[in-house]
Amino acid sequence: MSETFFFDQKSNAKITYKNLLSLLNQNVISFSPYCYTRKIDDIFMNIIYAMYLNKELTLLDYDFKSDELRKSIGRKSIPKPKKLKNPAEVKSFESLIKILLKNSRWKLNLFTSGTTGPPQKATHNAKSLLKGIRIAQKHRSYTWGLAYNPTHIAAIQVFLQALLNKNTIINIFNYSIIDTFKIIKRYNITHISATPTYYRLISSYNQSVKTVVQVTSGGEKYDKTLESKLRAIFPNAKFLNIYASTEAGTLLISKGESFSIDNDYSDYIKIEDNQIFLHKDIVSISKLNQLIDNWYPTGDIIEYVDDTKNKFKITMRKSDKLNIGGYIVNPYEIENELIKYPDVINARVYGKPNSVIGTILCADIHTSKKDIQESRIRLFLKEKLQDFKIPRFINFVDSIKTSRTGKVHRI
Repeated sequence: MSETFFFDQKSNAKITYKNLLSLLNQNVISFSPYCYTRKIDDIFMNIIYAMYLNKELTLLDYDFKSDELRKSIGRKSIPKPKKLKNPAEVKSFESLIKILLKNSRWKLNLFTSGTTGPPQKATHNAKSLLKGIRIAQKHRSYTWGLAYNPTHIAAIQVFLQALLNKNTIINIFNYSIIDTFKIIKRYNITHISATPTYYRLISSYNQSVKTVVQVTSGGEKYDKTLESKLRAIFPNAKFLNIYASTEAGTLLISKGESFSIDNDYSDYIKIEDNQIFLHKDIVSISKLNQLIDNWYPTGDIIEYVDDTKNKFKITMRKSDKLNIGGYIVNPYEIENELIKYPDVINARVYGKPNSVIGTILCADIHTSKKDIQESRIRLFLKEKLQDFKIPRFINFVDSIKTSRTGKVHRI
């Protein structure tokens, strides 16, 4: 499908590069500064229009309710598109890329996932979104599996990487495990980028897929146990871990759970009191009011893994820590042990208010086995964790609630 830009099997939506050029060569282009649709092909075309016309575009999740719309953009409805005169003729894909890279006034307004609170706006410009994109002839043969919500930063990075290298994007977001792998095999997908939560859902697949050459994980704490399962499914793939945020896009890349700050970012990323801070020059416009002496506190807490303090791993979000009877508890640590238990697909650890001790530790467990025993899980945890880290209440659930971006929901 080398001439296909985007395809979604479920809706049969398809954009070829020929179609794309044809749409951009119309005398008049309909454009709205707000994109509010469930159709992924329309979302991607709206982004291309914004880049091509040098305009500002706000991407909205289609499940935003009217109250969320009002809080996000100050109105309950979306204005109709305006007809704009086409500024230039696009004769080839190469000329399109030159135009898109030359245009610098376009902006994208995105919203955070709502994992730990109400969605917050982040405004990106061309510089911030294109800084991590690699354009080269060697990237031309890639076929990307889109496993992210298309209106959020991770999907935008996949979209830009694919578009600017004339790749194909195949949607695998919100498909069943069986259908996901049918699509991966049918369309020879080579690259997949997703959250650990997404990978846990597909990790029970018991066959190998040899076309995939790169598996990228991001958006949540890295899971080494999960990687070993995925290596059996994708034996020819290299595995990458990305540290990225809605506020700044892609920042750090590693081949495991540990990161180091390379020379390109040494002036823009720092660590103080075990928290990651980003310099104002790489933070989205709408986050500048949260700066502390020109530095933005991400809320991501790290732990050094070497004596020289060159390498570190991200352990938790500052907002996610729990106070259980005076002890500070990291829910990710407990979840990491729970998912090691046989037949546990995913887990969510959280606190519930209690009038006596303040907060009670609870866990939701998604398992593939119906007769799994809570007592055995408690014994398993007792061998690995201190008593105050063992959940008081354990619930077995059919699925773990996720945010709009596919991460574990933390509220």
